[in-house]
Amino acid sequence: MRIKIVYGARGKKEYFIDGKPATEAEFDAAKPTKIDDLLKSQSPPATLAQTSSAWPRKSNSLGVHPKQKKAAEAQAAKFGVPTEFDSKTGQAIIRDNAHQRDLSKALGYHNHDGGYGQVTG
Repeated sequence: MRIKIVYGARGKKEYFIDGKPATEAEFDAAKPTKIDDLLKSQSPPATLAQTSSAWPRKSNSLGVHPKQKKAAEAQAAKFGVPTEFDSKTGQAIIRDNAHQRDLSKALGYHNHDGGYGQVTG
């Protein structure tokens, strides 16, 4: 369920539930009262992407051709960053943020979109 308030001129408020106009009373009745209700009612916001539920994940950027899987796993282990690669796609299976940072650094890769804690320069 999606709810929103549109503020108009002179303090006028319009209430909507799933895109349909609603009264203030209907809006208040539909409004989640706890954060748990809110999180259950919609997909998690992008800011939760770094939580443990996002890991492990697969990386195309750090991946290899599927035929290079064994060689890539041996090389990563040699660099001290043991990493698994998907046998069908060759994608690197990244366990957590620190694993991504360490593997990127070992391979000499730079994450230009990286945030705090990533190899970015």
